[in-house]
Amino acid sequence: MTPPNLPSFHSIPALASISLALAQVFVVACYGGSNDPTAEPCQKDLDCKGDRLCVDGLCQDPGTTGTTSNDVPTEPVTGPNSESGDSSDGGVPPPDSDEEEPGDEADKLPDACIEGAPGYAMMTSADFCPLPVIVLVDHSSGEAVITDEQVAQEFDHVNEYFALSSLRFKVVDIQPFETIDEFNDTLSTEHITVGFFNNLVNSKKNPVCGLAQRGTTTTTPNAKIDAGCTSAQGNNTTVHELGHVLGLPHTHGTGGEKGDAPVEELGADCYNTPPLVGDYLCDTPADPSNQYCEYSCVETCDPPYQDHKPNKKLVMSYYPDNCTTPATAFSAEQINTMRCLVDTWYGTLGICCTPDDHTVCSGGDVHWVDSCGAVGDVAETCNGDMVCVEISATTATCQDVSEDCGNGTLDPEEECDGGDFGGASCASEGLGSGSLDCNAACMIDTSGCCSANDHSECYQGDVYWFDSCGQPGDLKESCSDGCSGDTCDDPCEESYAVTGLKCPDFSSANGQGPGGGELMSVCGTIDSQSGYATIRAQKQPNDPNPIFGQRPYQVRVSSTSDDPCGPDTYFFSVSDDSPSGIGSDELAFQFQSLWNPGQTEKAYCVTASTKNGDPGYDPNSSQQESWWWSEKVVVTRTTCP
Repeated sequence: MTPPNLPSFHSIPALASISLALAQVFVVACYGGSNDPTAEPCQKDLDCKGDRLCVDGLCQDPGTTGTTSNDVPTEPVTGPNSESGDSSDGGVPPPDSDEEEPGDEADKLPDACIEGAPGYAMMTSADFCPLPVIVLVDHSSGEAVITDEQVAQEFDHVNEYFALSSLRFKVVDIQPFETIDEFNDTLSTEHITVGFFNNLVNSKKNPVCGLAQRGTTTTTPNAKIDAGCTSAQGNNTTVHELGHVLGLPHTHGTGGEKGDAPVEELGADCYNTPPLVGDYLCDTPADPSNQYCEYSCVETCDPPYQDHKPNKKLVMSYYPDNCTTPATAFSAEQINTMRCLVDTWYGTLGICCTPDDHTVCSGGDVHWVDSCGAVGDVAETCNGDMVCVEISATTATCQDVSEDCGNGTLDPEEECDGGDFGGASCASEGLGSGSLDCNAACMIDTSGCCSANDHSECYQGDVYWFDSCGQPGDLKESCSDGCSGDTCDDPCEESYAVTGLKCPDFSSANGQGPGGGELMSVCGTIDSQSGYATIRAQKQPNDPNPIFGQRPYQVRVSSTSDDPCGPDTYFFSVSDDSPSGIGSDELAFQFQSLWNPGQTEKAYCVTASTKNGDPGYDPNSSQQESWWWSEKVVVTRTTCP
């Protein structure tokens, strides 16, 4: 079964301590009244379907005034630089402004993971692969909405919640962005993109806490989080959205906007419940969502769902975040589903880490560290007078300490004491420059020594040798055009290429006459250095007029996304109207291609335009309608940064 490719959306309370009543007052104050004359009467928010609220006795859509749009949100908007405009109010997202795509068969999880969820065998390899994450931080307001330190704290929180699933996320880069286009440019199937937004809103411009898209081998896994909805404010939004990224639907299902979606029946077949409600897992109870159940940790639901007992401890539910803990956030089948999806869809995504790769001192004892740098279990406990000492960058051990260690004097059986090294230095130890340290066991620590010419890297436009401590040394290679990594850059030159209908492969003309289609087959070439183009037009072998006669022939230029070259293309710009080959079966147009700043692609077609006496001829216009026309030759330009 093809993995689903539908975005999921989620919003949870920005402040877990805010009561439902106070949250409702907040939303009313933000959004005001409605002009919808068809709004149903209500006494409380739970009387309203979807994400509407009860305001002034009527069910009203938050964030919209005088509109009845039911469009499903597909894209967030952030900050004043977004092409979609400013966010609606800049406030904290209200509780439960979540929306989902309507459910259908394609929205189900892959059959292999559904059927195997109860007993899926988690990966038991000696290696494990944390999922790489590139974090994007919104700078549209002129400053970062979340600091690097807060990002690290957020993912410590995330990894704590995913610990029972043996899944972990590793932040490999943090980058700024100001517009949604900049965010989208980082999307890739090679990593998960997580963005922290300033005033995240959906396509209706309603504030939301989070939006997420499930990842496959061909779609880009990503999550968008409002910076006001992080764990620092008591929210599990990032955990919840990453659950979506790893394939988990809401526990109340994917059947549509909550309230409008059918509710999973008690005792229903958990893997096949048309019209596909619930989350298809057996160990998550049927959940009507907080639209019909009390917004608290108490298992109480309104009629007709009073017999339902949703598990409010699950992070994929719609109940207060303080109901959950890392030990209760995911059910066993949710964990197995995520593991299944990671092992299949994300099979080539992870950065594999070897457990117990080396040892370090942590908390006074020797601990194992995996190859990705995560500190693990205790490898050796330092008891009594023993201290943990890191004798190299990869090895730590417990060592006895002599009674005289620490008196500042070099005593027998000591390699050093304080600043007394007995004349030893990095140079005498064969380790170049730098300085020695004396550890807690009065043993020499050489980690501060620096080996010369340890590696090379780009420095001030040239490639230099660096010692093992990161200090630049001798020049390795002088670069005329700058450098990157440890190599000089090649000189940058613009280049040009034909990417569609490159000669000698002509298009296939259909032979239709005036007003009905293409008559000439075409191909093109372009000089890769100068951009000097040649466009050729050729008669069909069976053409009743085997030669190009006396008619205005032109090469016209357009965007590749413009309408096909045809009778209405008189508005295209003429690139050349002086071909060679009149009187033969092939025309050749040769001209210098001209490009606007930033333009990287264009298309050329050949037209035989109307002449005096033809229908549509305009003696006062230099841009005549096309009489015959061709397909488009596509040309691209590669620019220098």
